[in-house]
Amino acid sequence: MLGNEDRMKISTKGRYAVRVMLDLALNNNGECIKVKEIAARQGISEKYLEQIIAVLNKAGYVKSVRGAQGGYRIAKDPSDYTVGMILRLTEGSLAPVACLEDGAVYAKRALLDVAVIEKEMFSGGQIVTTDRVDNLLGFYGTNGYDLSVKFREHADALEVPFIEGTVTAIADQGDYKEVHLEDESVIETKAVIVATGATHRKLGVQGEAKFSGAGVSYCATCDGAFFRNKTVAVVGGGDVALEDALYLANVCEKVYLIHRRDELRGAKVLQQRIFDAANIEFLPHTEVREICGENMVDHIVIEDNRTEEKRDLALSGIFIAVGMQPQTALVKDVVEMENGYIRAGEDCRTNVPFLYAIGDVRTKNVRQIATAIGDGAAVIASLEHDLLA
Repeated sequence: MLGNEDRMKISTKGRYAVRVMLDLALNNNGECIKVKEIAARQGISEKYLEQIIAVLNKAGYVKSVRGAQGGYRIAKDPSDYTVGMILRLTEGSLAPVACLEDGAVYAKRALLDVAVIEKEMFSGGQIVTTDRVDNLLGFYGTNGYDLSVKFREHADALEVPFIEGTVTAIADQGDYKEVHLEDESVIETKAVIVATGATHRKLGVQGEAKFSGAGVSYCATCDGAFFRNKTVAVVGGGDVALEDALYLANVCEKVYLIHRRDELRGAKVLQQRIFDAANIEFLPHTEVREICGENMVDHIVIEDNRTEEKRDLALSGIFIAVGMQPQTALVKDVVEMENGYIRAGEDCRTNVPFLYAIGDVRTKNVRQIATAIGDGAAVIASLEHDLLA
């Protein structure tokens, strides 16, 4: 079973760990700082923050003091730390969908010999960057990070083995499959389940690549706190764009929601919240033509696609939420494809026997956590049937 091999280089956990260390360094006056103070300044939930600080504390990067006046302080001089040190300690994988752990859990329960190949140590996926989950029965209002932790704990409880490695190729040898890893090792297996998911689609406009990480972001919950009390824009009209805009409205002074059509496509309940928010301005029939600035984004050029009138829009950040790009490079020459996705039905079978696809990487009408979990159950049922055929 394969996790995402072409994901963002820095996970939410890594980003937040860097921000925590920076916060402790900037407020390093010799006194301890409480978690709730850091959480308030950085816009990170206390529960999430406690898990990150636990990792930093265990590694000796921060020191903890108990008691009423206790808290945390940086262990050494700030100059002794680098971003690379922090990321090497905390960086986790972005396994794209819940089906990764879920498929492994169902496989283990079916007494199948299963292993999950992941690029990093920590699984989570797109849900890690989700501020609030409202569409998974029984988990209303939970945050994505906590949910991803529960998924991994479930897999760990069943002793599902996770292999840390980068897959470079998958070869169909008929009776068996070869999974080639970056370290030149090869795993021979009867079946492969591809769960590589999707990454953020780009706008493809001038300045997007230049200002990535300097005002251009694809994750509001990751980077929103950097724009506290500032003006930002969200580009897109689906659920993710609307959720991003609502999240940013809580921390930013002004949020522009830019969409190329006249109507939003997201859930009606989200649309109503958008229109009710005093600091969100909807700009329909509008497209971004250029992202501008010197060292950081300071404005964008937008165009009314009805009149072709262009104008500058002053802001500090732009969050792009225009869809996902399925990660199919490993198998695009092995299995049948459809509009960039692996062609696979509700049974998760591809046209190649014993090569399956689950989650956001396959053709499907609905891409949600619940359907990803369903894929995990369905694919193991298909695999068991095929093994007995």
